[in-house]
Amino acid sequence: MPLSLKMFSIMKKIFHCISILLCCFNAFANTQVDSLSSFAKIYGIVRYYSPNPHTIDWSESDWFKVSYNYVKEYRNSGYDNKVLTDFLSVFAPNATLTSSPDPTRRYCCASSPLYYNEHNGSGNLTYHISEDEVYRPYYCELVEINDNKERGPRIDQNYSYSISNNLYLNIPIAEKKECFCEDKINNAKSIAEKVWSSMLNRETDMRLKLIDMFRDVDYRITDMIARWNIIQHFYLYHNEDEMQWEDSLDTMIKYAIDFPDEERVRAVCFNYYDLVRKVMNPVKDSHLIVNGSMDMGGDVKGAYLGRYYSPLETQIINDKVIIKSVDPDAQSNLIGGSKIVSLNGEDITKVIDNNLCYVNSSNATYAKVDALQYALSSADATKSIAVTTLAPDGLVESDTLYLRRGRPYRDLSQSNSSYWISDSIAYFNPSVMRDSYQAFTEMMKRDNEFSAIIFDIREYPAYDFIDVLGHLTDSDMLMDNIHTPISYLPNRGEVYFKTQKQYIRSKDMTIDKQCVFLSDYTSMSYAETVLMLVAEYDLGTIIGTPSCGTNGDATRFDLPAFGFTMTALKATNIDGTRHHGVGVIPDVLVDMDACDSVYTNQDYILESAISYIKENNE
Repeated sequence: MPLSLKMFSIMKKIFHCISILLCCFNAFANTQVDSLSSFAKIYGIVRYYSPNPHTIDWSESDWFKVSYNYVKEYRNSGYDNKVLTDFLSVFAPNATLTSSPDPTRRYCCASSPLYYNEHNGSGNLTYHISEDEVYRPYYCELVEINDNKERGPRIDQNYSYSISNNLYLNIPIAEKKECFCEDKINNAKSIAEKVWSSMLNRETDMRLKLIDMFRDVDYRITDMIARWNIIQHFYLYHNEDEMQWEDSLDTMIKYAIDFPDEERVRAVCFNYYDLVRKVMNPVKDSHLIVNGSMDMGGDVKGAYLGRYYSPLETQIINDKVIIKSVDPDAQSNLIGGSKIVSLNGEDITKVIDNNLCYVNSSNATYAKVDALQYALSSADATKSIAVTTLAPDGLVESDTLYLRRGRPYRDLSQSNSSYWISDSIAYFNPSVMRDSYQAFTEMMKRDNEFSAIIFDIREYPAYDFIDVLGHLTDSDMLMDNIHTPISYLPNRGEVYFKTQKQYIRSKDMTIDKQCVFLSDYTSMSYAETVLMLVAEYDLGTIIGTPSCGTNGDATRFDLPAFGFTMTALKATNIDGTRHHGVGVIPDVLVDMDACDSVYTNQDYILESAISYIKENNE
């Protein structure tokens, strides 16, 4: 008995010690995340809004390397705040860190011009209009404060931003050029480039170089900080998406720290790609695509993590996944019209739900389709997918499908014609050609054969289709619903918009026929511009389901690996009402969930349009 009591006492002390160690570990982990979160916020505000004349032409890559170096230094120092003040002394020399907000500006010399960073949109896009002319729609420029400028930061104060519970960054958004030291800045960049090169040059084999990069915790933390700041300062629809993006930062940093990186295997690349897509999930923007490219410069330039797809074309109807077609080259026993029951032995509904965390769509249907496509593909060429289906005749079929590189499979044999005419109805599809206006002109030579036209605006029309709309009205149409964001304060403070105005001119010959436009979740971006004009100027009847709800040009952010695109411009409907996440609402809604049979490849929206035309012509 005494021995048992003694053992009990020893065990109690051991458990007590373990508890203390766990508490210490958790406290240290929390300190890591909190400290890195503080650096992330300081870095983002300074990187985008400190008006540094010597960094105005820096690329995303330049800033990434500098951030990587400071992250490494900060962690190696045991999170010594001196690293933060050193960063500020170089890139925002008159900024301060205090325990409470301090908006007092220590000086303001009126005799010297003050400048601030003004962002015209965001991201990196370049259009080569001609051999000598380059157009960059989104850019940041140093703007001098003057009395004629309607908007801009105040020159007589610092702007205070909460960095953590007891830390504030106080920074002059308007600053003199001469307060920045070019030598210090160039030196910081030079050191960062050497540190970055040192990390990449540990290995000569390109594949191992990439694997080691993803296994580097400092790289992962830097990558998450870069992504978080881009969305924090420039994404346009925080409120519409009901995002709590500020709360995502700690989670993203924790994911970066906890990412399993013990094994030096190729799967590290796939796993990190999945993690990136997962952390971007709160952004409900169908333009947001995380690509598989890795472009780090030097001997790692142009590497690409490909995507491999199944030989199936699918659709979701009435919450059931139906095979539309099967690539004949796959030599599969699965057939079009069958319902997919499971993938790799798991119920298909559960598969889709589990993959929704990797998609960014602003449209619920689009999200499910994207999640399904993600489940039917892989970044690993060696993967295969076991599919079980239920055929229209009730027969259960199973097959193992091997993935192939390229694009998701589509059967184009039934949809590659620009138009057809049948039963006094013309069908015109501007999404299968580049020169839709010429095809439309050819179709109209047979105008005596039809009294109604169905325009299929599902997917992405040819750009010149906008000229076709000019034949459907006798007056010019104003399109003023695309707005370029102009920002000069962090965290989307005081963003204002420049509205683009475009006139769609009416054509000499106005077509007086019944016009119907087809819409569904694939009608996105430019397709929605077409539908907006149809709705606003009553050019015809829209039939189908709501469009995607994602319009405004997409912009690009080039990170060392897995860069991404997202919406750059704010779009409303032409009448000013909300478009993001809502889309263009059809005049005649087709209830896809009420379809009598899902075991067919019928085009319910097209059939509904034909029925509508015939009923209205009786």
